[in-house]
Amino acid sequence: MPLFVTKRPFPLFAGLMAVALAGATALPAAAEVGPPGGYPSWAEVQQAQSSEAAKAAEITAINGLLSGLQEQSEAAGDAAVRAAADHAAADAELQVAASKLETVSAQAARADDQLARWRSMPWGPTAPRGSTWSSL
Repeated sequence: MPLFVTKRPFPLFAGLMAVALAGATALPAAAEVGPPGGYPSWAEVQQAQSSEAAKAAEITAINGLLSGLQEQSEAAGDAAVRAAADHAAADAELQVAASKLETVSAQAARADDQLARWRSMPWGPTAPRGSTWSSL
């Protein structure tokens, strides 16, 4: 008896091994159609560049809007300061006018009191006709 036993390999097994070996070498080559290591493809790079240009244009437009709003804000702030100054001046004039009104009202009240006293005197306008100083 021979020391080594040799068997005939199955033809099916040999075919499967050949297909597996060919697939093992072909699959990694097919899988590397894109860039290696997770880098973006050229199409992704171009899309990012166009997206970047769109973002830059959008940023420019937003900056323009912000500049316009800044100018409007400054104009509104200046108008508010002027309005506050006008209000302060008008309030001061109102205080002066109120003080004058108080003074004139007090003078009018004193004049009314004097008129009432004068009318109540016996020689005043309500005295009977013919009365004189001597009859007092």
